Amino acid sequence: MIADKLGDLRTANMAIDRLISLSDEIQRLPCKHDVKRIYEETPASSPLRRLLVDHHIHELQANSEIMMAADPEVPKEFYVDVMRGSRQSMMGAKNMRRLGLLCVQASKRPKCYYHQHDEEHPQARCE
Repeated sequence: MIADKLGDLRTANMAIDRLISLSDEIQRLPCKHDVKRIYEETPASSPLRRLLVDHHIHELQANSEIMMAADPEVPKEFYVDVMRGSRQSMMGAKNMRRLGLLCVQASKRPKCYYHQHDEEHPQARCE
């Protein structure tokens, strides 16, 4: 988050890449304090928020025992984003003929999906 505030997109994108690789290894959801901090310190368009929401949706779908209980310490906006993302995944699944996880694992998405871009860091250079 400090890289975002400083406008250091290279470091911010490297941090996102590391978080994606860790999410594959750890396979557990971030704690409510991390969710709260990310939502308090990032804008709505933040790739870090998108990664957090996508990871949460993926883990919910992969492990039916995980329950998402509303917690007053977690921003309501996070729950709205998760519900919206889950709904979009379900609607996309209506056109799918095969079974499987509806939300794609972050590491299976194109490399630039969670990156930030500008003139110095164009999307084409991170493919």
